[in-house]
Amino acid sequence: PFSTAGKDQGASSGPKGRLSYKEKLELENMESSILKLETEQKRLEELSQLSSASSDNKKLQEISKELAQVAVKIEEQYQRWSELSAKSLGT
Repeated sequence: PFSTAGKDQGASSGPKGRLSYKEKLELENMESSILKLETEQKRLEELSQLSSASSDNKKLQEISKELAQVAVKIEEQYQRWSELSAKSLGT
């Protein structure tokens, strides 16, 4: 949202361009994690299009709820990926 370039980020943020070991692992696995979530999202979208789901209101609501949860998780993963990438680049 806003740039912190050129500002002192305090001791708690650690050195610029340095990821912790845990953050490095998280960043390395981020793409596969997002891919799995997007695959699940596609599966749920296809499931919602089936006639058996569209004729069952309760089932359709459950699928819609799951779709919304997966969409939120995907957005969170992309945000975290962006944060870790920026940190690793020192921006």
